[in-house]
Amino acid sequence: MTPVHKLDVASFLRRHGARAPGLMWFLGAGASAAAGVPTAEQMIWDFKRAIFCSEERVPLTACQHIDDSRVRQRIQRHFAGGDHPAPGDPSEYAHYFELAFPDEVDRRRYIDARVKGATPSFGHTALAALMAADRARAVWSTNFDSCIETSAAAVFANAGRLTVVSLDNPDLADQALNEERWPVHVKLHGDFHSQRLKNTSDELRSQDARLRGALAEASRRYGLIVVGYSGRDDSVVETLEAAAIPGGYPSGLFWVHRGDAPLLPRVQALIEKAAAAGIDAAVVEAETFDELLGDVLRQTPDIPEELLNAAEKVAPRLGSAPIPAAGNGWPVIRTNAVPVVEYPSTCRLVESTIGGIKDLRSAVKAAGADSELLVTRTKAGVLAFGADEVLRRVLIDHQPTRTDLHPIEATKLGWESGEHGLLAEALARGLARERPLLVRRRRSQWVLLVDPKQQNNDELAAVRAITKSLVGKLPTGGHWAEAVALRMDWRLDRLWLLVEPTIWLTRSSGPRPAKDMDFVRERRAKRYNQQSDELLAAWVSTLLTGKSLRRISAFGGVDGVDAAFVISEVTAFSRHVPAASAARSRAA
Repeated sequence: MTPVHKLDVASFLRRHGARAPGLMWFLGAGASAAAGVPTAEQMIWDFKRAIFCSEERVPLTACQHIDDSRVRQRIQRHFAGGDHPAPGDPSEYAHYFELAFPDEVDRRRYIDARVKGATPSFGHTALAALMAADRARAVWSTNFDSCIETSAAAVFANAGRLTVVSLDNPDLADQALNEERWPVHVKLHGDFHSQRLKNTSDELRSQDARLRGALAEASRRYGLIVVGYSGRDDSVVETLEAAAIPGGYPSGLFWVHRGDAPLLPRVQALIEKAAAAGIDAAVVEAETFDELLGDVLRQTPDIPEELLNAAEKVAPRLGSAPIPAAGNGWPVIRTNAVPVVEYPSTCRLVESTIGGIKDLRSAVKAAGADSELLVTRTKAGVLAFGADEVLRRVLIDHQPTRTDLHPIEATKLGWESGEHGLLAEALARGLARERPLLVRRRRSQWVLLVDPKQQNNDELAAVRAITKSLVGKLPTGGHWAEAVALRMDWRLDRLWLLVEPTIWLTRSSGPRPAKDMDFVRERRAKRYNQQSDELLAAWVSTLLTGKSLRRISAFGGVDGVDAAFVISEVTAFSRHVPAASAARSRAA
């Protein structure tokens, strides 16, 4: 197949800046990944796991590490030789969704549970700012979440300005487009609360004709940017193909692709067909939805300052910075700070008569909800992450009144505010979830220590290779464990996670015996610069499961508000420029 035309991000940004009002956006599930909504691939493995465990009578807990390649191989073997699509086939999603949940009501419940806790990411907020500035007039999506609507409400200060079209009101699409009632958001697969969800092969093929017709007609009048969408749905791709004719997509057709997986052949054919018809069509290789939208927002002319500020308030974007190369003549100091690229912009708020934080924590403990809720108490009320039903149970005797979403503003993360403490605990909980680690509190820090019962876990191999042993007994009794202390800090207009390798000691009834402290000092004495650097790198790799970017959440999805984060593995560096070089730079 002929190589598809590719466009670098810088060239795409210049095209968008010049053509913004004439370009529509099309969002797939990948655009909501940072908001805590599982991608299509993640849901496929969720379906496979449910089918495998039920048919083989395997406890779900035995397959909880679904990202582990060994677990996936075991599950996939179950489907080998049967009447199932091959791995990676575009029909996998619909096939396994229907197999796992034959009843439409159960499918709706599944989607409902996956999207209710979604928290809009920076990308959604940036897109809302573009919509408010009349630089993104129409947005199409196959998603069930309400991230765009929520972001629009926050940025517009008037949610009524956004026209939302779903399968329940398809006629509104033509009306809004013909009357240029901007901005408009068309949800091709319906809202999660819609009575007409489309999730199986038969249903996808019979996609509402009026909405597809509206998309086809709009694509002959405007260009289109596709983000976070694989192109699995035949009915949608057929519609996009129909518009790839001379005169179609007058402002261009741009398919954003991360590049870590091949384009589906049909998507490549679509781009080639459009290019052959004289359309400016290309694949744009970019990173995350948030990264791209951050660049788009900042590189689009005439965006009002107040809209830029509104977007920055929700979740400042961390720009990519190159790591200083060795041998450049500049002394480099590696710090123990890793960037938190994305973090929750809201949490649950409940107004209640409950007392202070001590009373609140006592109520949580009495309800047996320690592992199901994260809470704090502020003047605004009870702030929480977790399942709404559990939170109601905890506060039932304390006259809960108003329930709402509470914004987590960047201005409150630079000091020990209630929001800061809540996010720090959620971050520690998310990093330890499904890992061989225990979470403990030590003064103002959260500490993740090796679980003695899992000290031989392969996931701890990198740390074990440096420290040799991970847990043990202290000379005078009690136990020690290799650990990492965590602290969350706001500096340079961004959020950082400070990672400090340490040793955890069990509590002492009195002053710590000298023999125990001598043991700890001796254990740490040989951790010179190189060893400390290697140990820091090992812990960062262990916490982020060896990924350059790790997406985590405190609960893994709840019927309420979860706390979702994205953390980068690249620790911050500081470099010193000699005075002479600095002077030359200033002179230049």
